[in-house]
Amino acid sequence: MQQCDRFLQILDDATISDILIKIFSTQNQDNNNETITPESLKALLMSAYHISMDHYCEGPQSCFSLHRTLKAVVDSCFHIKNSLSTSFVSHWLQSNCPRLLQPVHRYIVHSLATSYRTLEEKNELDLAAGLELATPVLDKAAPFVQGKNPHPHLLTMSLSWLLASALPPLYSQPQKASSPESTSNGLTSMNFLAKMLSSIPSHWVLIYDSDENGLGANRFLHHTLAYRGPTLVIVKTNEGNLFCIACPDEWHESHHYWGREESALYQLLPKFGLIEKGQKLLYLNFTARGYPYGLRVGSDPRSPFISIDGGFEKIEYSKIPDKLSTIEVWGCGDVVSRDRQLEVKKWEFKEAERQRVVKMSAADWVDHPDRYLLELAGRPQYSTQ
Repeated sequence: MQQCDRFLQILDDATISDILIKIFSTQNQDNNNETITPESLKALLMSAYHISMDHYCEGPQSCFSLHRTLKAVVDSCFHIKNSLSTSFVSHWLQSNCPRLLQPVHRYIVHSLATSYRTLEEKNELDLAAGLELATPVLDKAAPFVQGKNPHPHLLTMSLSWLLASALPPLYSQPQKASSPESTSNGLTSMNFLAKMLSSIPSHWVLIYDSDENGLGANRFLHHTLAYRGPTLVIVKTNEGNLFCIACPDEWHESHHYWGREESALYQLLPKFGLIEKGQKLLYLNFTARGYPYGLRVGSDPRSPFISIDGGFEKIEYSKIPDKLSTIEVWGCGDVVSRDRQLEVKKWEFKEAERQRVVKMSAADWVDHPDRYLLELAGRPQYSTQ
């Protein structure tokens, strides 16, 4: 009962992390300290993933690259060591993915406070009906296979779960449920109320994929600009390194570094970890002469951690040269943000088509420079039309 009372108290994230890690730890007989092994941490992360992803109304969400994602977290935390103190692991998780273990604590509190009343009547899925999960479900029914030539995207389901726990809540705020279906579809009044009180996770939508839309600066700008919402830019190099650039606002060109406090840079693979976060991390310039062209990320303008050239061909990270392989941009805003961007693109297309058609009179054509160029090319005769 004392342990149950401890879980039911209002706890901060750091305390929750300490408690859960100690549950998976072992006692060191030499110095009487509590340590945790890589296998135990992976088991804890696996539990956190299943609690977060197995209780959607659409059904459990699986990921083919889950073990690779968990290995990236464990390897980054342990650095080839066989064991670490629980305090170190708890501090590392708080620094890199502070909300990763929140769903585990919510599940325990929900089970202790509510589910015991009807434990024999409800199945495991119903136990989590009242949980509020913030892991985003990526857009569309088959989120990792889209387009004419299906291929797996860089941002897998397990990576989206990991990023949702690491990034500020701005990027994964759940949207309130819309009008649910009527109880005639088999929903009981209790389930109906639970669905109304719980939240539907936000949807991250793919707005640019270099494998489908082409890799280049103009393609990136065309698909990314005018999206007025937070975005995640997933960058992959030829060597297999995967990075995530978190932008809290609409992308825009400037020869100055910009970005709010929620701006961040993460390495996703082969190891996971926060590289930098804070204000004025982002740089995007293709028009201002006298300043470097391309996309840069870093707190030090003289030595940014990531630097992509103006042609979107080469990339440097931590001063290591490499080639750019793939870029994806995921919009983290609401549906209105995407609709407004599409409206702007439609207007730009219509305006470009309108400017292509130039009405010109015969008198204007006599002194037009194009007429002189055509005469130089050997075509002196023209129709009066």
